[in-house]
Amino acid sequence: MLCRFGVFAKKMRVRLQFLLFGIFFMSLLMVWMQIFKSGLHDSRILLIARDFSVPKYSFDESSLSELTPFSRPRFRFILEPSVLKRKKCHGAGCNLQQKTHWTMVNFIKSKANNFKNRADIRRTWASTSWYNGAALKTVFVVANPKPEFASRLLLESETFGDILQFDGPDDYRYVPLKTLAGMQWASENLPTENYFYSSGDDDFMLNVGRLVTVLEITRKNLLQFNWPEFPIVCTYKILPSHKPTRVKDGPLQKWYISNHEYKWPYYPKSCHGGFYTISMSVVKQLFQVSRTERYLRVDDVWITGILRVKIGMPNDMVLKPLIPVAFHKFGGLASDPISSENKIQWVT
Repeated sequence: MLCRFGVFAKKMRVRLQFLLFGIFFMSLLMVWMQIFKSGLHDSRILLIARDFSVPKYSFDESSLSELTPFSRPRFRFILEPSVLKRKKCHGAGCNLQQKTHWTMVNFIKSKANNFKNRADIRRTWASTSWYNGAALKTVFVVANPKPEFASRLLLESETFGDILQFDGPDDYRYVPLKTLAGMQWASENLPTENYFYSSGDDDFMLNVGRLVTVLEITRKNLLQFNWPEFPIVCTYKILPSHKPTRVKDGPLQKWYISNHEYKWPYYPKSCHGGFYTISMSVVKQLFQVSRTERYLRVDDVWITGILRVKIGMPNDMVLKPLIPVAFHKFGGLASDPISSENKIQWVT
């Protein structure tokens, strides 16, 4: 009798083990199905598993001598903007899209935890997605957040679809990498014809109507004067040739550049990095040459000045409209678009 009971108990224990294993397997399968259904299987797992205090991007070019040849590795993206990958159009705005003559994508550099700045931009100037024949899209370029902000950043990306996160350090010293990450993604994913790239900071506001009008008139000038390339349009400020900051301490220490980093006494003419616009054709040229050049922390000077010279683009192709287009967040925002071509004048 005891022997039969022991055999029965053993069989029940085996069946219970199979039952528990089946429940575990089904639960795991349901979790994976939900992840893949959301379309975020790659980024979600990476955000949970990665330690963002130790960025994967670790190429140290600052230690290289001036004559050491190198090729900067390409960036790896964790979150990508779904707003730029949507193929189908739904809603009343589709009729406007069919009338689009050109597209501008704004790549806004933002610190990962600057949630408020991004929210301010979305509810103000970035809420305009179409204006007078131009399609307008905005993407926020961020690096790896601190662990306490990772889940909130993921939720933001799921909600708005406008986050481009590259696998690098989120520190002011590496702002040029953030700019290059945006340029790389644009070069790999955006068409060249009738596409424009704008680079800006997340503490800037934009008069969309004025910018669209400025770019439209510049497109006409391109044909009228037979320019070989669309110029670099400095929509905030233009920086004439000026001396680098060589003083480590004081109010300008943020822009300190040593002789080892840049040996020449003057920078070339360039845009102030608050906001500038270039064509995708020029973006691809600048990004290509950037991969073998050591970056400067003053990325606006480096990209629209030093790298511009490297691709042979002359000073005359760095322009600024006399009318204000981009504004610092606390500097006021003019809301009236330009109504006449005669109001366009250029600072060269």
